[in-house]
Amino acid sequence: MTSLAFARKDSSGITKILVFGFSIFLSAFLIFSVQPIFTKVVLPTLGGTPAVWSVAMVVFQGLLLAGYLYAHLLIRFLPLRAAIGVHIAVTCVAFLILPFAVTPDWGEPPQNGEEIWLIGTFIKAIGLPFFALAANAPLLQAWLAASDRRINVNHFYAASNIGSFAALFAYPFVIEPFVNLPQQSIGWSIGFAAFIVMLVLCATFAWRGEVERHKSDAVQPTSWGLRMRWLILAAVPSGLLIAATASIQLDVSGGPILWLLPLAIFLLTFVFAFRDGHENSKLWSRMVRASAIFALVIGVIEVHHFAVILGTALLAVLSVSMACHRALYQSRPASGELTEFYLFVSCGGFVGGLFAALVAPNVFSWTAEYQLLILMAALVVSFNGITGKEDVRKFGLGVLLLVAVVGLAAAMHPNGRFALNIAMLITAVTLFALFLKEIRPVVQGIIMAALFAIVILPYGSDVQRSFFSVLKVKDLSDSSYRILLHGSTIHGAQRISDDYRPEPLTYFTSEGAIGRSLTAIRETRPNGPLSIGVVGLGIGSMACHSRGNEQWTFFEIDPLVVRIAKDSERFRYLSDCGRSMPIIMGDARLTVKKQPAQAYDYLLLDAFSSDAIPSHLITKEAVDMFASRVTNEGILAFNTTNRYIDVSPILAKIGEAKGLDVYALYTKEPVERMLEMRTSVAVTAFAMGPASAAALERAGFKKLTPRPSQELWTDHYTNVTAEIIRGKISRMFSP
Repeated sequence: MTSLAFARKDSSGITKILVFGFSIFLSAFLIFSVQPIFTKVVLPTLGGTPAVWSVAMVVFQGLLLAGYLYAHLLIRFLPLRAAIGVHIAVTCVAFLILPFAVTPDWGEPPQNGEEIWLIGTFIKAIGLPFFALAANAPLLQAWLAASDRRINVNHFYAASNIGSFAALFAYPFVIEPFVNLPQQSIGWSIGFAAFIVMLVLCATFAWRGEVERHKSDAVQPTSWGLRMRWLILAAVPSGLLIAATASIQLDVSGGPILWLLPLAIFLLTFVFAFRDGHENSKLWSRMVRASAIFALVIGVIEVHHFAVILGTALLAVLSVSMACHRALYQSRPASGELTEFYLFVSCGGFVGGLFAALVAPNVFSWTAEYQLLILMAALVVSFNGITGKEDVRKFGLGVLLLVAVVGLAAAMHPNGRFALNIAMLITAVTLFALFLKEIRPVVQGIIMAALFAIVILPYGSDVQRSFFSVLKVKDLSDSSYRILLHGSTIHGAQRISDDYRPEPLTYFTSEGAIGRSLTAIRETRPNGPLSIGVVGLGIGSMACHSRGNEQWTFFEIDPLVVRIAKDSERFRYLSDCGRSMPIIMGDARLTVKKQPAQAYDYLLLDAFSSDAIPSHLITKEAVDMFASRVTNEGILAFNTTNRYIDVSPILAKIGEAKGLDVYALYTKEPVERMLEMRTSVAVTAFAMGPASAAALERAGFKKLTPRPSQELWTDHYTNVTAEIIRGKISRMFSP
């Protein structure tokens, strides 16, 4: 009888572990799958700018913090059974607002304060369900600890992170390719209902097992120094995650594969760091220092190769997160204080995300936060290795010494190139020191101050920043051309010596594909004035293509772009050619829709975000709307120049669905012409009638035939991941 009782008890314990483990796994899976789903839902409203994902991450981190605080308060101040009842009630109420969606009655985003509008949108649509799920990891672990003291609940943190990682892997490779957005929303709601069932089962086990709770257990007081340590160790990798993600998606359309890859690495470090063993973290400390060097060098010398940027960013996220999360686990409290521990870890994550997504863009005029957060990680790692007041004093002395030297040098030599040379020299010396087995505290201080000087001073560039972009106005070394850069892409150039009407350069030359498409539409209207619309202002290069009494209208989402283009001290295209041309502010999906039907003979979509074309502008619904604003024999043209995604097959498939002929032209410029700021350009154009189709063919355009495997992109279905992979494969086998 005794052995049978033990067997029954063991069987009950295994069942309890499985129920709680799966519930925690499912909760995490739902949390991290809803993030890309809902962020894709808002893309047609705010576009594919990296800031959309950054702000989304801050909202989710804030809701996670609110959930952890709620869990901590429930456990600390309510009896177990009362806490169970409250949480089940909150979760059931959250289910009533599902499935989520963004409806037209929510209004349009403002021209200023896009972040606030986006935060409100997220909270209104998904805030309560996300909040209810966010509390589950600490709550369920606390319930399990209260019902059975034999179980080590620390291991369930791995179940949470495995569920998160499974969601991040499943979304771009399993969910996105086969399920459209409305179906994803409904499926997520069904998953939420399944979780409620699991939550009730967990509550039943906890309710029955409460008698085993040791009510005499006292919570040990935690020092504020330890709490601040938890917060800092969580804040640095969280902020770096957002900054690195924004950095790597500057050149490719914002989408799940680029959102989720760094986040998956970030979560995996929790899985490996939050376990016993491997107490020695010197390897990860060195990797943090190495990634700091690599990222800073790449930023200083302006490396723009996507593979290098991606590899460096992922290395930084991996090493920094592993080192900081390992230090977090080593400082974890007893199981009775876990809710407070998770609360401060979540608070740190929110603070780091808030800094990277909202504070830094409004403080720095350039993207300093990416390198700065890596530097902060290296500083935290180095400082953790310093023991004793004397070493701390020497460390601070080294910092002050180098700050004084670099500050004096910068004051004496304001030329940016001199400062850049100093920075590169310091970096080269530092490459050695950071890989030494032991570094004296004073040397560590000098190294950290040197790296800080490199990051915090924007050397020799006119850089400005907005919610949508980081733009750099730069004169080339021979002072012959002035260019506008967004990320690694030139968005326009002007010959500085021009004293007459500026000539359109880069993508916009008369002999390029865009210029030829303009020639084609003019052939169809030899006697009448044209009405021309251009989505994407750049520096206003297209304005100098205007002739006679043509009516030109620009559409632009970024106020910073407009300010730069209108500044005649920088660029003269608008001042000389387009002073009277209207510029309509807002996202093209919203602003062009307000124009009358068949308002334009020629409509050009040139809405880049660095080298990325926003995916919400190349869906069937978007093309339907744009085409309805073009006259019967007009041309709807897309600048499809891109290093990573071939957009023309996507547009050809949409043309097939609409019954329109689609044409493409790629004008490749030789190297000597590229040195004259004449850039190779690809254009895909919809012909709205036989006359415009014939004109495009005479201009050199070739009719496109959709490939059989191409999926139709809609507002409910896009698959950037597949297009990136397809583009990489085609380039591997192209001659």
